[in-house]
Amino acid sequence: MSESVERAWSSEREDDLEALEVLVRGVLGDIDRYEAQLPHLVVCVDLSLGDATFSGPFASYAQAQQVADHERRSVGPSSQMIFRVTPLYPPLRLAPAIDGAVGDAAVGAGER
Repeated sequence: MSESVERAWSSEREDDLEALEVLVRGVLGDIDRYEAQLPHLVVCVDLSLGDATFSGPFASYAQAQQVADHERRSVGPSSQMIFRVTPLYPPLRLAPAIDGAVGDAAVGAGER
């Protein structure tokens, strides 16, 4: 490949990558704005047991984060508990399956 062709090809790829980066940043920004409007949960994971519990929903990320911070302080720094905040998405709308069943239970339901 000649140097001028290689330079042009490289330049086009860089332009494409920059355009892709702008697009991805825009999509991620849209997701962040959407998630900010959702209720949020506090997820507590007990690392010693592997169990997870949830509290909420809270009206905003800020409210859930306040609760998570309070819980984190109440158990202390040596605790095996971790607290995270996550958005609570609305339930998925699943299409009705055979005989009106939903999910795995619907597989082959009409064939029995």
